[in-house]
Amino acid sequence: MKEIEIMRQEMIRIGFEKGFSHQETVKISQELDKLICNVMITSKA
Repeated sequence: MKEIEIMRQEMIRIGFEKGFSHQETVKISQELDKLICNVMITSKA
């Protein structure tokens, strides 16, 4: 869960610096989505 929070903070920081629709912000957002999905899947098992 700590990894999710770190990635979320990084996404927000980049979003404020470069814009929330910037390519790098979107990429981190997509990676964060995958990480959250993986955590949810493994927690159900």
